[in-house]
Amino acid sequence: MAALSGSSIWCIVILQIDMALGARWHVALFLMQRYTIPGLGALILGIILYFCIACAIKRHIYQRLQKEVNPQVSESELLEV
Repeated sequence: MAALSGSSIWCIVILQIDMALGARWHVALFLMQRYTIPGLGALILGIILYFCIACAIKRHIYQRLQKEVNPQVSESELLEV
């Protein structure tokens, strides 16, 4: 059902753009050809950046939790037996 509604919305939007452009469809074609590669590049860069930031945050949280669970004990704090 979701695929049907999504594809219907996509088709309606494309048809509306086509009807609005009319005889100037070549302008839209030019814009699509010009901005597709930079747009995909920006999308891929954004995805990579998202995963790098998420990894760094997880690593920071994990290290912080490890310090709270296993605090470093210095020799002066140890009791002599």
